[in-house]
Amino acid sequence: MPKITSRDGQTLNYIDIGRGPVCILVHGFGMQASHWLPLIVPLSTQYRFILPDLRGFGGSINAQHLEDCVFESFAHDLNDIIQHLSVPNVALAGFSMGGMTSLMYQRLYGTDKLRGYLQIDQSPVVQNTEDWPWGSYGEQQSLKFNEFHQMHALVEQQHRPLLWSSLNPAVQQGVLDGKARFIAGTLASPLAKRGFMGLHKLGATKLIVNDKNWPAYRACMLRYTAQQADLRDVFHNYPIPLWVFAGEHSELYDIEGQRKMASLVDDSTFITFSKNGHALPFESPIKFMRSLSAFIRSTARKNEEQICLS
Repeated sequence: MPKITSRDGQTLNYIDIGRGPVCILVHGFGMQASHWLPLIVPLSTQYRFILPDLRGFGGSINAQHLEDCVFESFAHDLNDIIQHLSVPNVALAGFSMGGMTSLMYQRLYGTDKLRGYLQIDQSPVVQNTEDWPWGSYGEQQSLKFNEFHQMHALVEQQHRPLLWSSLNPAVQQGVLDGKARFIAGTLASPLAKRGFMGLHKLGATKLIVNDKNWPAYRACMLRYTAQQADLRDVFHNYPIPLWVFAGEHSELYDIEGQRKMASLVDDSTFITFSKNGHALPFESPIKFMRSLSAFIRSTARKNEEQICLS
């Protein structure tokens, strides 16, 4: 796998596959670049995909978080990869936490290298505000965030909280139970939810967290629930097309909030995944691939038209 050295000396992995107009897909929390492959390999004869492994995940698992804001850190990493590959006219897409990463990239570096942006089931605001009640988990946010902070407090009481293998087994189990509930909550089907929790009870999720990725898991969840991340300003006088894919049954991000986000931009396309939750790319892979292809094709065509007119 190709790698680069980031501005702060960390090794970052990415996958570069296909040919044609460039699309960068940024994965979500707990994922890695390779998870996109079943969805984009069928499209790789038409498009070139660049799939970063965010630091602490996948092939970038040894890269440390050295900044307070994980979104800013991820955004700098994304810029490092774009600069390294010298790819202009990028169709950028961010899923879940990858969406916050992509918006932060645009706040810090602008949209000059982008021809369009796709936000996949993610609000531009994490913590609810008076004028934006559609942050993570919506009306359930206080309950969900309090559960995490209670677990975090137990972790911090451990002798070496940054080392997974040193945590008390009961604390480890509490973290895994929370992670399992989070994953199950990304699914729309009650049967799929019960099936995943059944696998968790059988011990399948013990493979998810380990000494290498635990620091990234801990940093991301702590900063995600503690920081006031409001990136709506990115969409002010937005110069490129915005596409939004939203799961109608998403527990993490209410569809009305995502519809409201799309309305912030005049040139926007909103696609509802009516049968899906937060994990819509993997619950409806065929629809996702077709919709992703439409996004890349449409933004590439608009870019060509602008070049001809200039």
